Amino acid sequence: MGAAFTIYNLYELTGGSQEFLLVKAILREFSNADQSAEDAVRTDVDSRFSTIVASQQPKLQFNESRFIATWEDAWPEHDIFYSDESEIALEIWYSIDHKYGRYFVFGIAETEEQFWNQIREQYDDGSLWGFDEFSRPATRVRTWLVQDRDITNR
Repeated sequence: MGAAFTIYNLYELTGGSQEFLLVKAILREFSNADQSAEDAVRTDVDSRFSTIVASQQPKLQFNESRFIATWEDAWPEHDIFYSDESEIALEIWYSIDHKYGRYFVFGIAETEEQFWNQIREQYDDGSLWGFDEFSRPATRVRTWLVQDRDITNR
């Protein structure tokens, strides 16, 4: 059985009250022996991401959203990412991998050095791969965090 896990997607917004949108959703469990089951849960989570982004347009009044990167099986540092809080503004540090260009890591930290220490700890404990594949320097941005309300597999 493929375990459920958390995915965060980062989007850049143009023309609105926020420049970035960070969206959290859960990829549901699926049978490892059934590729169509995995395809179905991936289609479902992609649909939920699209719905969430569209639902924020009236509130944030952006003209366009552009997908930046994803973090699958994510374990970011900070309690806010494990609470039920949603639709809140945060400042995060993030870095995109330079090998594939579609994955990222992020966290809340006072300094870039503290951010990289958080990421290094996750790499050292085995919960993150490819520490050296993330671009430096990291970027600090203000983002709007939205959590999928259909999170049934916590």
